[in-house]
Amino acid sequence: MGMHIAQTTTGRDAKILDLGSGTLGTITTTAQALKGESKQANFTGVEFTPKLADASRKHAEELEEDMESMSVTIEENDVENFVEQAKQQGKTYDHITISYMLHHLKKHNQKELIMKLSEIIKPGGSLQIADPQEGISAFNLKFLLPNEPEGIFAEFTTPEEMSEWMKEAGFQPEIVLRDDPDHKDNPGYTGDGEYNYTGYLVRGIKPTK
Repeated sequence: MGMHIAQTTTGRDAKILDLGSGTLGTITTTAQALKGESKQANFTGVEFTPKLADASRKHAEELEEDMESMSVTIEENDVENFVEQAKQQGKTYDHITISYMLHHLKKHNQKELIMKLSEIIKPGGSLQIADPQEGISAFNLKFLLPNEPEGIFAEFTTPEEMSEWMKEAGFQPEIVLRDDPDHKDNPGYTGDGEYNYTGYLVRGIKPTK
């Protein structure tokens, strides 16, 4: 995700939105990639879970200290509410990333979100979604309260489904990864206690015309 954003960002102050920011893993790697290209960015991370939002704020402060050319704002909000508000306020972003969050929404809500995101991405910008295709989140069980929906609920999609939704929303989709090799040893998503990590990455580019 981050390398593609760094290589395709042309302005000095790109606006990047990360939905379900968690502990800022995606924002951090993207910021590092941009720094390597001598580019700047303004990040907005949206996190609904209070415990993870607190962690995001702490990491944001550390990231801004390490990389003075980057600004990071954390919004504690439901992602669907945030996107609807951004749409109504006419906000737009150069890039939007969603890492291992989307499966916490019902499938019809996932698709609705993709449609709305097409309205707040600038022409030429990208929407990048990484998500598992199955499993149980040990990460969620560790960091979330048992009564929080994200800790117990998941509806998974395939990269083919995501690609089709992006196409319907007006993006030019590409299935970048069907199985994420960078997380081969990640114990987060497992099936019956065995390794069963099937994360994918789909990227959609919004046409300039």
